[in-house]
This record gives sequence, structure tokens and C-alpha cells, in this order.
Amino acid sequence: MNHPLRTLGTLFLCACFALTLAACDSDGSNDDDNNGGGLGADVTAVVDGTTWTATTLSAAGRDEDDTSFGFGGFAADGSSITVAVQSLTAGTYSTANQDFVGVYAATSTGIPFTTALGGSGTITVSSITTGRVRGTFSFTASNGSGTVSVTSGEFDVAFVD
Repeated sequence: MNHPLRTLGTLFLCACFALTLAACDSDGSNDDDNNGGGLGADVTAVVDGTTWTATTLSAAGRDEDDTSFGFGGFAADGSSITVAVQSLTAGTYSTANQDFVGVYAATSTGIPFTTALGGSGTITVSSITTGRVRGTFSFTASNGSGTVSVTSGEFDVAFVD
């Protein structure tokens, strides 16, 4: 059984890794039919009642043991959503069990909202193939001075090895 702080630390590192991948679009283009900066990736959600769509690189990164993964993407306004999951198997995972961390960074606040600081959420991984992971997510998160609600999240992202 994983120690709760180790689990949370692993999830946080996965979230940071996914956000880093999301920021590393090699040419800044978005030349595919989907979002995600050429990777054929889609990440969408509703953030505080407003539709949010990733327009640049949404990538899924796996840890070296293929036991957890994370993904992230940026919207046209510079905001981002990053998610980390403690398991790489189909199923539903919760922040209550420290199996899932969600992060939303708005350009207007400068301080990211994260489920690690308070909030709750779930992610459902519906499909995992050799090269892709798909599912849904929702969470509420805090940045210490406010909260954000991320609902109706959907992802279909390619793994970047």
C-alpha cells in the first residue's frame, strides 16, 4: 500500500510533467484536425460555466513503470488544465483516495487552483491502448483564496514516450 504523502507527491510530479509536456510544442503550430498542437489530442471541459478547449499540445506522459500518467493542455487564452492519475488501468479514480490530482491555471489569477489544496473530483479512464488514453473528469479545486469548478471534462490524448 502506498503512503498517502508519497502518492500525493507522485501525482503532483506527474501533473508537473504533463504541464511541462503541454508547454513544449516544438513549432507552435496546430496543424491537425484535432486540438493539441499536432498530436491528435483533445481535452475539453467547462470551467465555472464557460466552455474550455485545449488549443495547444495536450500530451499524456507515463511514468517509467507504466503505473501512472498525466496530461495537460493550454487554451487560447493561456489557461491550462493538468491532470495526474495514480493508475494506468481503466476505471474511476477519486481525489478522496489521492488517486487523482486536477490543476487549473487561469491567466487572470497567476496562482493555480489544485485539488491538492482542497476540493474534490473524479476521473474515469474509459480506454487505454498502446498509444492513447481516453476518458472523462471533473473536479473542484482551490488556490488558497478561491475555488474553481471544472466539469464535463473529456480527454483523448496520445502518449508521448
